[in-house]
Amino acid sequence: MSDKKIYSEIDLQKHLINQVELDGSYIRLLGYGMSLPFLRKLAKRIGKNHDLAISLWDFKFRDAKVLASLIGEPDKVSKTQMQKWVKDFGNWEECDQCCNNLFVYSRHAPAMAEKWKDSTALYTKRAGYVLMALLAVHDKNMQNDRFSLFLNSAPKGITDDRKEVLKGISWMIRQIGKRNPTLWKEAINLCNTLNRQDIGKGKSVITESLRELNSTQVLKKIERFNSKKGVQK
Repeated sequence: MSDKKIYSEIDLQKHLINQVELDGSYIRLLGYGMSLPFLRKLAKRIGKNHDLAISLWDFKFRDAKVLASLIGEPDKVSKTQMQKWVKDFGNWEECDQCCNNLFVYSRHAPAMAEKWKDSTALYTKRAGYVLMALLAVHDKNMQNDRFSLFLNSAPKGITDDRKEVLKGISWMIRQIGKRNPTLWKEAINLCNTLNRQDIGKGKSVITESLRELNSTQVLKKIERFNSKKGVQK
């Protein structure tokens, strides 16, 4: 993108999104197809604006929802908003982008993750496990006990053979296991225990998780953690 200014005119009351000027050409925000890099640059130009995010989400199409997640303000996110938005997830991307861009930074993220993991709705359930994975990356203050509870949800969740859910559980186990040596050991023990059970398609989760957690890169990270900081209690 050049340094030319992007002009966006959004008539929220009439629910019309007009045009965005990009390097002399026009791209209409009519539905699908705007690239994530473009949406991120547009969000940066708009800045954080929670009221606008709420209005954008109501357009219900992919581009508007991703943009809404990028300009929303985490400290203004309520449980009611999270519950409303999660019901609107229509695909893998909307789920993961919203969780990664906005929900994980909300103070409600841990509680909603625990609630959503028990849902029968496909992307609500995936969102629960995705949030657990993202919290392991972004929340530096969360204690091991909370992550242990997340890991303990895997044996029940892994019986759901839907790919979107299984991939979410795999992501959760791997990210929590990489957080520190104590959680790495818990994740490994969990995988070994589940590996001895008849869990159907869930075997793919265990195989993927063990492969990454026992990789040279992860083992070196755990070794460095042990040598410099010791095991987190």
